[in-house]
Amino acid sequence: MTVRTFFVIGALALTLSACSMLPFGGDEGTEDVPSPGDAMQQAGLELPAGAEGVRITSADLPDRRHAWALTFTAPREQAEAICEPMGGAGRQSFVPKMHQELLGDLDAGPETRGCSASTGNGGLWGRFVLIEPGDPATVHVSLQQLTR
Repeated sequence: MTVRTFFVIGALALTLSACSMLPFGGDEGTEDVPSPGDAMQQAGLELPAGAEGVRITSADLPDRRHAWALTFTAPREQAEAICEPMGGAGRQSFVPKMHQELLGDLDAGPETRGCSASTGNGGLWGRFVLIEPGDPATVHVSLQQLTR
């Protein structure tokens, strides 16, 4: 699995890959990685206006055209609003198997909220959101466009 990580600091986007700094889009021969807002939009979701410390990671996964993980903090109300297109945020006690490889080992405790749904928005997307307790809340998003 190939993984590249991107950080967004205000309007400045930096790519940290090996020992070089690259603009969004990666380097030659690798998948172009969109801005975090564009990634969310492609999957039919919206990055909250109050999101801070946004990080996007791209991974090469079998049977996936795109596989992106986003992590950021946002005011709790804005974080939970991400789930509105998927029926609203509810108690989330686990990370679904298809999202574990991309998000890693996240602790979904009794206060954790989230949502999960698939959509045909521009292709079949598997979407998962995990919202940690607190305000502001740390948010983990898995966006996977399937190739089938």
